[in-house]
Amino acid sequence: MVYRSIASHRNTISALGQLAFNVAALAIVYFSYSQNEPSVNKILIPIFILFASTFIVDKVGGVFSGYSFDRDHLNMERLYEELPNILVGNHDIVTFPSRIEGLKYATYLCEFSSHVRNTVIRYGSNRTSTAQDEEYMNLLKAKKKSLKDNDCVWTEILSDYLGDDDPAIKLVNEIQNTTRYYVCYVDDVHMPMVQMFIFEFTDRDKEVIFGWEFPGMEQGASFATRNRKIVDYFETYFEYCRREFGHANRVPRGPLAQSQGTNRPLVGGGLVVGGGLPPSRENTMSPDLPSSQFRPPSS
Repeated sequence: MVYRSIASHRNTISALGQLAFNVAALAIVYFSYSQNEPSVNKILIPIFILFASTFIVDKVGGVFSGYSFDRDHLNMERLYEELPNILVGNHDIVTFPSRIEGLKYATYLCEFSSHVRNTVIRYGSNRTSTAQDEEYMNLLKAKKKSLKDNDCVWTEILSDYLGDDDPAIKLVNEIQNTTRYYVCYVDDVHMPMVQMFIFEFTDRDKEVIFGWEFPGMEQGASFATRNRKIVDYFETYFEYCRREFGHANRVPRGPLAQSQGTNRPLVGGGLVVGGGLPPSRENTMSPDLPSSQFRPPSS
């Protein structure tokens, strides 16, 4: 943070440094002149003062120019960071052509949300996200911060195929009993879902981001919208999948389950996020419960 602040004001800092250096140099020159005979100083000192004042005015102007340049640069950076939010506010649907851009925008919205519904889908694959997946790890950090610092409600639907070493599962184990976090699990081979985030805010309309990769499209685009009808559609879809296909505890599948006699095909790969009750409370939720018992407390 400190490095970024310095880098953002590097032109101003450079100009101030040059001004300070030149003032010090002029002071040394003036001191050396003061050692001359008074008759000589009557000629040299006025010339020196004229030169020094001109030079200092130029350097002070450089400081203001550097500050102006840094200010414009910061404004451009802020505009770039806020551009997706501006676009979503003025268009029905905004497309993020790459996975990274969609994740960055979701990470940005986590800070302002009061309730997040999310799916983490694997589509039968047990591949695990790694620490090298920088954008996904940033998203998990933002999720943890929103839960612990902002008291945000998170409702997630997770894939049965997530392994114990997956960062998403590790975070569930850390936060499920200490925050307003609710989770259920689905067999996303039996019931593949669209990957989505649904964000609720206290001061503006809800927003949904959906899309990303699925088997056959490993680099899928994602889409964001605040269109009320589209958001309502995905909310209903999300709650239906939780109610009809969600279960409270993760059922190990994939290679681990196969070694235990549970044969389940593995196809593709993906990410899932969703909602329900913490998996440790295994007797408090079942697929046969009415929908009201699947729903977390209202935020």
